[in-house]
Amino acid sequence: MAIAIALHKVHKHPDFYDTEVGNVISEKKLKEIISTTSEKYEFLELPKFLNALQTRKDIALLTFDDGNSSVFTNAFPILKSRKIPFAIFINTHNIHTQKPHWFEVIESAFLSSSESTIKINNMIYQLNKTKERISAVLHAKEGIKKNQYTTKSILQKLKISRTVAINDAQQSDPQLNKEQINILKKYRVTIGAHAEKHVLLSMLSKEDQKRNIFHSKNWIEKNLHSSCFAFSYPNGQTSDFTEYTKHILRVAGFSCAFSAIGKKINRQSDKYSLPRYFVWEDRYLDFISSKV
Repeated sequence: MAIAIALHKVHKHPDFYDTEVGNVISEKKLKEIISTTSEKYEFLELPKFLNALQTRKDIALLTFDDGNSSVFTNAFPILKSRKIPFAIFINTHNIHTQKPHWFEVIESAFLSSSESTIKINNMIYQLNKTKERISAVLHAKEGIKKNQYTTKSILQKLKISRTVAINDAQQSDPQLNKEQINILKKYRVTIGAHAEKHVLLSMLSKEDQKRNIFHSKNWIEKNLHSSCFAFSYPNGQTSDFTEYTKHILRVAGFSCAFSAIGKKINRQSDKYSLPRYFVWEDRYLDFISSKV
């Protein structure tokens, strides 16, 4: 069976906070994952990967979600030197505005806040230790995803202005810019859509789902002059998209869509719900030992 690997950010020496809440993996771990995976699988470009699913079992696909610039500055030199193809799924609103994702703003705010506690949904979280902040930020992000509270309300509780939080997030790992994307395209990196904004599509109305999907594809094709045929679902769990979501992807002209469901791909896999193994620094050993 084939395998698809999903990453987000790649930093030289990520700290504990980043690896736990920021979907960050180190350059060292990226190299080790590539080396170990390559012992059993051949990494292919996304179009070739899709075409080979019916005939080959020893193929792998490497993908990055969200479109952070560390993919260009840190991951790309490593992958280019090893001739490893990959795909990037971008949120077009963030690329267009060059603004961080809402969850990056929240992560930065919790890190820089001088508050010692925060009350979220009748629960009080201590913020004196790194592990306490991690627990609180994970709870906050989950609640915002589900519309239980807003980014604005959390920032107010942390007494951090939105401007400060945005600036901190941008300095940490900004969005890819068009110049970087054009360089990646010359290396035949596939640029796919991750929706217009990073939201749970299943929680949107049908009209808003349609707009989010169509706008992302149209923006990529118009502004990056690149065919957009691949999609990855924000968050990517089975509850985060619906049959209607998949229907709209087909109507929009997408050939495939990737989830965050951790298993291998076989000939019977739904091309609009292709599974991927998400890898973070702390899940690295589990991935190598049990999946590859």
